[in-house]
Amino acid sequence: EALEKARRRLKDYEEELVRLRAGTERSYERIKELEDSISERELQIKEMDEKEDSLMSKLRGVNLARASIEDKLNKATRELEALNRSSASKTKDLQAKIEHLSSEVKSLNNS
Repeated sequence: EALEKARRRLKDYEEELVRLRAGTERSYERIKELEDSISERELQIKEMDEKEDSLMSKLRGVNLARASIEDKLNKATRELEALNRSSASKTKDLQAKIEHLSSEVKSLNNS
């Protein structure tokens, strides 16, 4: 009877071992799936980082171009303002000369 009891226990242990091995195999399969998923996510993150770096580089280029255009526009605006001041001054001088000549012509006509 003790031998029979030991055989039953041994059979129970063997069945438990089979269940544990099956569970372990399922766990390893799940671990492999998770590792694959993590690898895929890491690859996606790497690709997103590369795209972000590329976009940031392009943005820096656009910002530099914008700054250059703003500088050129400011310079052109200053030059135009200077030209307008010069033109206004010349116009004023010419008006004074015209008035002077007109008054001379009137004087000459009256004499």
